[in-house]
Amino acid sequence: MSELQQHMVDTVKEWQLKIGVQREKIDLFYPLEDLKDLLGLKREASIETLEKSLTQFQTETKELFGDLHFWKEKERYGIEIPEEGVIHIAETVPDPTFLKLFLEVIQRPTATLEEVVECFETFAKEQGDVLCRENMVHDGLGTVLYFGKETTERYVYCVEDDDFGLTYHRFTRNEYEELKKLKRGRTYERNEKKKYCKDVGCSTFFGDFFMAAQCDKSGECKKLYFGKQRSDHYSDRAVRQ
Repeated sequence: MSELQQHMVDTVKEWQLKIGVQREKIDLFYPLEDLKDLLGLKREASIETLEKSLTQFQTETKELFGDLHFWKEKERYGIEIPEEGVIHIAETVPDPTFLKLFLEVIQRPTATLEEVVECFETFAKEQGDVLCRENMVHDGLGTVLYFGKETTERYVYCVEDDDFGLTYHRFTRNEYEELKKLKRGRTYERNEKKKYCKDVGCSTFFGDFFMAAQCDKSGECKKLYFGKQRSDHYSDRAVRQ
């Protein structure tokens, strides 16, 4: 199974385990760079090359997904899996073992982060693997959990524990490394701004949005910016219609 095919199947199975099997289409959204990576293309590949690859992918995966529909939306592509493909995946693809165990724990109203970590540790021992854990709370990624061997589980899980309970996002290992670099780059930029700005709040983040000031070395803020972080590209891609 190709990387894109595997990722699409995994995403559909994740949603089906979360909310049950729905007899309706599912739309998946992929940033251009991620889509090129999953198709095995170079980052500098043209849109024409990308769309040729998507057409070929559509033909090769028709038996599994049915007639896929693609469309470009700014800096990302949408891929529509028809109802027949969604049902076919539910009926023919086994539920991912670890994801099922993980969701059983994290979806409990009283679940704790310690119980989630224990779920990872137990599965790692059963598979003869090790749990890898990183603290990325200050970078907005929470507690990062994954296994030493990608064959045990190919995804990285970022679990956050706040006043609303436990939430998570999961990424491929390549996505996570890219996101980590992006987050650390922003931290460096914010620290550099604070060196020259009297107002340490000149670079402020509100969830997915940020407000930043362009300051000179005297500490005077010259211009304000308000925009959306790139991290929205890495949020849950599946949107039920």
